[in-house]
Amino acid sequence: MRVQRGIQQSRIRQERDRAAWTGSSQVLIELQTNGVGEITTDEIDFGVVFTKRPFFTWHVELVTGALVAGDFPSVSAFVTDWSMNSKGYYVGAIVSVRVSSVTQYNLGFMLSFVGESFRGPVK
Repeated sequence: MRVQRGIQQSRIRQERDRAAWTGSSQVLIELQTNGVGEITTDEIDFGVVFTKRPFFTWHVELVTGALVAGDFPSVSAFVTDWSMNSKGYYVGAIVSVRVSSVTQYNLGFMLSFVGESFRGPVK
């Protein structure tokens, strides 16, 4: 019983230690498009090191002009590649965006990456 308790206490200490040097981070990237078509970003450097693949979400808004009835834009954004450091942690991504519409809209995308990251430098 003491050995199991020791192992459990050790795991609790490890979790506390890990909590002390990790935290939640959100990286926001703004991207503006004008017209229709597809674009792929250069590599986006997160500026933080995520311990696991971060959650990726996005939203889009009309920057200028007005929506044309019957011709709302169809848009999508997705990660095409993840950048990882030599230890297998996530440090960046490449994102592609697609806009379809007859009308040339000026759209603003907000790309969001959220996850657990290290609080200090990772060696």
